Amino acid sequence: MAGNSEVSRERLKRYGFPLVVVAAIGAVAAFGADGDSTYPKGFEPGGNLVVIGDSIASGVGTDTSFGKIIGRNFGMAVENAAWSGADFEQILYGDETRASQLDALRDTTSAVIVTAGGNEAGGDEADIRELFETCEETDCSKGSPLYEQVRAQLDSENMVDKYEELLGAIAQQAPHAEIYLTGYYPPVNKGALGTVACLFTACEFMEDGRLDLLVDSTSWANRSAATAVERIDSDRIHYAEASNIGLLSDADILSRLAGGGALVFEHGEWILHLTEEGHQRIANELVADLANRGK
Repeated sequence: MAGNSEVSRERLKRYGFPLVVVAAIGAVAAFGADGDSTYPKGFEPGGNLVVIGDSIASGVGTDTSFGKIIGRNFGMAVENAAWSGADFEQILYGDETRASQLDALRDTTSAVIVTAGGNEAGGDEADIRELFETCEETDCSKGSPLYEQVRAQLDSENMVDKYEELLGAIAQQAPHAEIYLTGYYPPVNKGALGTVACLFTACEFMEDGRLDLLVDSTSWANRSAATAVERIDSDRIHYAEASNIGLLSDADILSRLAGGGALVFEHGEWILHLTEEGHQRIANELVADLANRGK
């Protein structure tokens, strides 16, 4: 596999799981007001931030991402190593065309944001795109065998182990960094989507179970991620979540559906991916999360 990561498979297996995310958008405004020089751990101005993970972390469909927004607002240098579709194996070891994302980590890295794990749905024989396409021919509504299969993969001891492995590897590669693992956010606001439920492809998408499966998958992965951070119990590894954010507003959804191809998984990504506004809101929410915890 491409990428000569310094972390060997043997050493990684002693650890365990991958997802990171930090929070920082009202940055200096939120933490540096009135002469207050208190910043979230690892986010002091002039630091180095690395973003690791999949399409959510990489900012597919926009020219930015919540990690870049956070780093920019804290006055940090930012390197986004995430790419769309990446699973744990690819993040750790790369693939035929890309190096390990961990190669971006250095002794000088002061903070790491990670969002990953969603692409584990489908298992070894099917990627997430194929899984959701299966809903067209196979029942994937709540309680169906396919629905339970995805639950078993994303909400399991095996997933917790994977998160621990990734987080341990990151901590090893970036020995002085604060590591922030973020939970996934519902890819659409179900309430907003309901207002246009039967426009274009939305009605079919909801009826065949894909929407519930997609939204519920985020909560299953989040639970495994949070459990992994609790088990590691490291002062350098944190869990930050902004799962109550409606990533797409009613107006957002209406404008996307007007194009006729919304709510379809195509070319390796969801048409309804995060907008720049969505990334901005995530960054704001994560900053608030850190502020509330006094990080």
